[in-house]
Amino acid sequence: MRLYYICFLLLVGPFFILDLTAQQAKYDASANYAEILNINKVVVQFHPGITKSQQQTILKQTTGITNQLLFLPAPEVVVANTACTSTNSYFDLLHTLESLNEVKYIGMYIHNGQGSNAGILNKIFVKLKTQADLPLLEQLLENKGISSITPYKYNDQIISIQTNKNTTTNTLQLAIELHNSGKFEFAEPNYLVNPDVHTTDPLYYKQWALENDGSADQWNGTPNADLSVPEAWTITAGDPNILIAVMDSGVDTTHPEFINQLIQGFDAVGFGTNGFPTPNFSSDGHGTACAGIIGALADNGHGIAGVAHGCKLVSTRIFYYVDTTFSGINLGVIPFSTSEILSDGINWAWQVAQADVQSHSWSLPDVYLTLGFPSGNPALVDDALNNSFTQGRGGLGSLHFFSSGNDGPPPYWPGRDAHSMSVNATSMCDEQKTPMSCDTLDWTGNFGGTLDFSAPGVRITTVDMRDTLGYSETDYIMSFGGTSASCPFAASIGGLVLSANPNLTATEVKVLLSKTCDKVGGYHYGTWSGYGTWSEELGHGRLNAFRAVEAAQMLTNTEVVASDDEFQCYPNPVSDLLYLNAPGSGTKHLSVYTASGKLILERQFVDTYYEIDTHLLNPGFYLLQLRAGEIHHSKKIFVER
Repeated sequence: MRLYYICFLLLVGPFFILDLTAQQAKYDASANYAEILNINKVVVQFHPGITKSQQQTILKQTTGITNQLLFLPAPEVVVANTACTSTNSYFDLLHTLESLNEVKYIGMYIHNGQGSNAGILNKIFVKLKTQADLPLLEQLLENKGISSITPYKYNDQIISIQTNKNTTTNTLQLAIELHNSGKFEFAEPNYLVNPDVHTTDPLYYKQWALENDGSADQWNGTPNADLSVPEAWTITAGDPNILIAVMDSGVDTTHPEFINQLIQGFDAVGFGTNGFPTPNFSSDGHGTACAGIIGALADNGHGIAGVAHGCKLVSTRIFYYVDTTFSGINLGVIPFSTSEILSDGINWAWQVAQADVQSHSWSLPDVYLTLGFPSGNPALVDDALNNSFTQGRGGLGSLHFFSSGNDGPPPYWPGRDAHSMSVNATSMCDEQKTPMSCDTLDWTGNFGGTLDFSAPGVRITTVDMRDTLGYSETDYIMSFGGTSASCPFAASIGGLVLSANPNLTATEVKVLLSKTCDKVGGYHYGTWSGYGTWSEELGHGRLNAFRAVEAAQMLTNTEVVASDDEFQCYPNPVSDLLYLNAPGSGTKHLSVYTASGKLILERQFVDTYYEIDTHLLNPGFYLLQLRAGEIHHSKKIFVER
């Protein structure tokens, strides 16, 4: 489903000449940012000890503040609507609020003219060109009323500047002046944002994305319009040494599907939950549903099987939900975060947890980035992603998967960047997800120029928060969807690829995934991207887990993948004896796996023909893997009674 979003708004305008010693009005109606101010919103931060009730009373008694007040827990600020009708009246209100003893900081709001906003919080992040530039920064900030100047905890080349209501220049203008001086890599304020969150075993038979049989239980899709996951499981279901970070709203770590699957997580929001959600709304189940797609236990008698259930997971909480219904704003339940929280989560995941893969089922619409604050993309977040991509995994690079968005073209940032991978959604009929696809759901996955590839994203069966928390009244949801679902599928396959070959660089994995996609949907894959042929609708195509893992494995040894036509199994479906035609000389090694990748039978033989009594097997799908020297074959069979 679509959720309302607020995203980073970045500012354009002529460059300033830096003169921080000049006497300037703190709020200047002639400033070049004045035209993009949202004069109907303001951020108010009170001193510690001022209760919510007291804050409410103070604000309601302030002329120019309406009854529409939204109290946020992280950071602890109030987003207040105003009745201002001009920039001058807005600045007058800011001065009035700053004069109150109870108030610690006042932040402006900026907008893009299309209804999307970003709040300016009381921090500026400046990236030094060299450590020798720190004295210069301190000199420029002298006598400006700055609360503190400290290194950013994950990168000492980035300096965190704490402002307050007594700082002589407002936070937005100070950030612009510092950046436009050209003396630093970037300078930008800490933005208050709402990420765009793209959602719309006994239950294994419903997991069409893994193995699509086209049945009514799987929404009458197209047989084999799936990720070929069971075939990949004949090679690996994941290595516990590969860690996948779920960058989201938190994961229900108490769910039976995650027993021994999770290491202790991190709450970048600051609530100290170790990656657990704040279970107030159904939307809080978002991270749990994404984690289930990746790592739900297999063969445990519960629910579903995650694509990379052999890997370990870590929950990194980078946003939370707030119900605005009772604030007078009434936008429903929407996600909140800040640029600092997003950056903290990304940095923690690769530096502290040392995650190999990060799955991000959120993004920020690209249209706002084109407005361009001088530093370009939200620079603090971009810096964290770039460092993770170049330095993570001991220099091989962490993998970053992002959902492309649910609003049509183009794919959103950060998935569009070279250090990330953008994932669109497909239907159970191997189509690009649009209102016309066979699932009939009314949304379109973002596609076009910067899309990498696609994965299933509709009517997905996955884990939900326990009891009545989350999306459903049960511990599972049968209709999770959006590119929020597509992203963890892709991240899971990335985890399987690294399990098969942990020595691949992040760029090599991106190339491998792109080149092993299935060119489905009948679209025109006529563009050459450097990673293979590409289409507007699905990028390089729909991901194929088996082909990707197989290719990764081939890069580590001398095995040759033979055509399935050389390995015959008949009859199929089978209810009695299964006859195998296995060409080649020498000893053959046969392995039989359940659909969830569990090895249940092994045989060795030398003859060309061999038979198996399938009465030893329960009804259902199985994967046969035959190895003969350096040649290996795979075949899927169905046992019926």
